[in-house]
Amino acid sequence: MTKAAMFAAVLIASVAGFGQFLGVQPPQEPAANPKSMPLPRRLVGVHPVTILSGLLSQSSDDRKRALQQLGDEYTVPTEPIEAGIRTVCLDADPEPEFILKAKGFPPASHAYVFEKDERGWWIIGDFIYGYHWDANDAERFLEVRQILYHPHQSEEILVRDFGGGSELSENTLTIYAMYHQALYPIFEILEDRQEWIVGTNRTEFEHRDISFPEPNPNGPIFLLDRYEKRTKMALEDGRSRSQRTAACAAYRWDAMAFEFVEERVEAKRLCR
Repeated sequence: MTKAAMFAAVLIASVAGFGQFLGVQPPQEPAANPKSMPLPRRLVGVHPVTILSGLLSQSSDDRKRALQQLGDEYTVPTEPIEAGIRTVCLDADPEPEFILKAKGFPPASHAYVFEKDERGWWIIGDFIYGYHWDANDAERFLEVRQILYHPHQSEEILVRDFGGGSELSENTLTIYAMYHQALYPIFEILEDRQEWIVGTNRTEFEHRDISFPEPNPNGPIFLLDRYEKRTKMALEDGRSRSQRTAACAAYRWDAMAFEFVEERVEAKRLCR
């Protein structure tokens, strides 16, 4: 085990033990009836730090075993792997969750979300970014931030899915929240899109800026979607003509449906 992995193991054990020593009683999850389906769960049974140690090992056999535990058939185990882990709080349970990130060959960013119950460790979220892999997009591939402001100060996960083709590139943003030991998509939208329309000399650019206004202590939680579309047309004389449209929409958190729903009444005030 590397020094970094050993330090992570000691730190994790200390944090978990400290919470158990205090006998912290977590607040109960709010009642909900999610409209969306949760992500698949898979029992791993191995502590994520143990898997991290295998990924960082100098032995290709150790790396192969760790990749098998993750269910990764894409990464070549004979090549070195970059990997790291962080603790997160995704629900009211005092037991922390973990996000393990790894990059190997072929170039791709993998992220795994771990949750523990009485049976052991589960992977409850498995994400990959490999399409035209780029270091800058890899930084934006998965983020963790507090959006819903639960009493237990839990966090949510933002994942970007990059794709496209020869004349098209786009990415979709999906936000996940945890409920009863599973990850549910609570919001999904096309964030960026660029298309070169063959035969028309026209290029279209679409972008959404997603933001989260600071909520009132006892008020609703909102999400803002500021949308912009630009169309650029190449003219025969060598010049170009551009057209721009913009819009703004608001979404309110519906705790019972466990998703953000469009809010037309408050949209004008919030967008202003």
